[in-house]
Amino acid sequence: FGPSTPTITFGGNSSVLSASGTQSISGTGLLDMALGTSDRIEPANGTDVLTLGAGVTVQGNGTVGDTDASTRVVNEGLIEASGGTLTVRNADNNGTMNILAGATLSLTETWLTAEVGTVTNAGGTFQLSGILNNTGATLTLSATTGQLVLAGGTIQNGTLATLDTTGLTQSAA
Repeated sequence: FGPSTPTITFGGNSSVLSASGTQSISGTGLLDMALGTSDRIEPANGTDVLTLGAGVTVQGNGTVGDTDASTRVVNEGLIEASGGTLTVRNADNNGTMNILAGATLSLTETWLTAEVGTVTNAGGTFQLSGILNNTGATLTLSATTGQLVLAGGTIQNGTLATLDTTGLTQSAA
């Protein structure tokens, strides 16, 4: 991305941004997946790593990451669920994941608590559909994160702390 704030809008028909090897998207820009539910941003395969830089925003619904646990997405910017469900897989969130009103952020596959990073919730649904390995860690839920909905997800070990009245719920499978 360049000095302005360019936008790449996915077409909504299973559009894919796939990165081979170790790649970074840096600068300032928007990757907009608001037109469809099957768009994807992912490492191509194997041990590929895709880093989303501090000035990069991914928004909409679709999928960030791949089901292949040997690939990684490293988020240093903003991943924002807006309108629909945004699924995040096999990622390290060093930036922020935000959930807008009416949207769902779904964490699938296997995560370590430290990989979840900062989550902010402006009235959407924060959902765990995968496994959260919380061993030796504390998962803290608050008004900032919103409640965590277990949608077939599992939290393994560790401590769950709730601040204020925020908690954990389980959805019907």
